[in-house]
Amino acid sequence: MKKLSFILILLILPTILAVSNNSIIPEKYSNEISYTLQFYPELENTTIIFKEKEIKHTMESRPRLNFIFLPEQKHIYQIIMNNGTTEKNGILIENLNSTQKIGVIAHELAHIIDYKTKTDFGIIFLGIGYLFTDSRTKTEHRIDEITINHSLGEELISFEIYASNPNNTNENYRKTKDKYYYSLENLIKLQNEFENK
Repeated sequence: MKKLSFILILLILPTILAVSNNSIIPEKYSNEISYTLQFYPELENTTIIFKEKEIKHTMESRPRLNFIFLPEQKHIYQIIMNNGTTEKNGILIENLNSTQKIGVIAHELAHIIDYKTKTDFGIIFLGIGYLFTDSRTKTEHRIDEITINHSLGEELISFEIYASNPNNTNENYRKTKDKYYYSLENLIKLQNEFENK
C-alpha cells in the first residue's frame, strides 16, 4: 500500500510548486518530500523550509535561530540539502534515487519531531551535546528509531546501503557515519523488530 501511494504521488504531483503541509520545498524534490510528510502527521501544522546549499553533510535540520523568542507553535524549521559541486562534503541529494531520497528526508523530519518534544533550552542543550561523541551518537540513534517507527525504515535502509558503498562515498564520510549512526546491520535488525510488533 505504501508503494502504491508513492507511485500515485509521482504521477499526480509533478507540476505542484511546493507549498505543502505548511512547508516550502524545492520543486524538483516535491514528490519525495510530499510523500514523506504523509508519514509525519504530527508535523501537519509545522512550518518547514527546505532549501539547497553547499554544506558539510548530506542534509541537516535545525530550527531558525529566532526560535527562543517565539512560542513553540510559531517555530520555523529548516532542512538544508547539500547541492555542492563535489561529494567531498557529503552525498549530493540529486545523485540518489527516489527511495534513497525519501530515506534521508525521513531522517531529517525525525529530527524535527525530536526538536518539538523539547523546550527551547532543551534544543540548546541538544545542540551543545552535538559537540560530544556519546551525546551525538545517542541523538542520531534516537532519530533513526523515530524514522523506523514512522514506517520509513525500508527507505532509510536503502539510503544506508548507498551511503555505505565505497563507490558512492569517501572514507571520511563513511567514518563519520560509522562513528555516530546505526550500522546497516542494526538498522535491518530494528526494522525487523518493528515489522514483527
